Amino acid sequence: MTDEHLLNGVRVLEIGEVVAAPYAGRLLRDLGARVLKVETVEGDPLRCRPPYVASDRAPTTGALFTYLNSGKESVALEPRTGMTDDALGFLVGQADVLVIGDSRREIDRWSLDLCGYRRHYPRLVVVRIDTVGESSELGGVELCDLHACALAGVSWVIGTMDREPLSLPFLLADYEAGVHAASAAVAALLGVRRGLPGQDVEIAVADVLAWYTGTNAMVYEPYGLPWARAGRRASGSGGPYPYGIFRCRDGYVCLIARSREDWERLVDGLGRPEWAASPRYQDQLAMGRDYPDELDALLAPILESLSRDELWELSQRYGFPMAPVATMREVLEDPHRIGRSNFAMSASVPAVPFPAAPFRVARRSVTANEQTTLARSRRASDRA
Repeated sequence: MTDEHLLNGVRVLEIGEVVAAPYAGRLLRDLGARVLKVETVEGDPLRCRPPYVASDRAPTTGALFTYLNSGKESVALEPRTGMTDDALGFLVGQADVLVIGDSRREIDRWSLDLCGYRRHYPRLVVVRIDTVGESSELGGVELCDLHACALAGVSWVIGTMDREPLSLPFLLADYEAGVHAASAAVAALLGVRRGLPGQDVEIAVADVLAWYTGTNAMVYEPYGLPWARAGRRASGSGGPYPYGIFRCRDGYVCLIARSREDWERLVDGLGRPEWAASPRYQDQLAMGRDYPDELDALLAPILESLSRDELWELSQRYGFPMAPVATMREVLEDPHRIGRSNFAMSASVPAVPFPAAPFRVARRSVTANEQTTLARSRRASDRA
């Protein structure tokens, strides 16, 4: 027997809207699980959010909804009715994993009895996603990804100093939470297959982001470098110049030349302009901390006279770190992306490419011991 999907036979019940829970369910589905999405009769709000695509089931459906939920099954229920409570209880009993997004809201909306589920289904894995964690003192406040970014310190370094702080773009905070939720579910399932009880896991979006900011704090704190919003630069940490996004003739490039050797190679590649010999432009720390705008103004006319391809060729010849910033169309048409099958057509929307699974699972043989362990776990769960 061969199996290219790690979670074949696993049943996931997904309760949650917009991104975090649906993305966790999407990843579990990509790993082979059968995912059933619970929606209200009105449906997930993403169904009606543009841009739209036409599918084989609806003339206009939100493209993001289609991406997150393609390949899942769906059931529409009316919250807080006796029939719905019975239906949810039955569906939970059939599931190996219960994923709940915006958990405080959804638990209340659907009157979910998590304690009862745990008693009746001890091998059930429950993964709850919440903006700040259910035990937070902010429990009575309506929260979103902007609050998570602010509480984690992420907003402190996004945007520019003369504008308001921002959240991560494109709901990236919720995607990160979804990745952690799916990973936690897989880890808990491995424990169940080894005879452990199902786990109750809470993923707080603010905690996930705080972990990322914490890794940066280990760099900034020992050197006494303040965080600050610096727009297109990596951060206002006062680190060596340059590290940021720069305009060129036909788009943008990312330049990183923070070591002395990289800076000298960059200057050589750009024809070693006269200003590069000035004592003022020998101290990269001062350049990055005290007057980066001045350096940007000196580099701008040189970079804007060159194309991305020309700068790429110079970076390869002289050995300084540089990468072209691709447009979305270039990403879709990139031979490397095509060769890696980074995008795939949805079965329900064959004319629109969507991001494919961000991992590859090698085909392997399933041992008799693995089959026996899984069967015993299933039978024990059914008896419970």
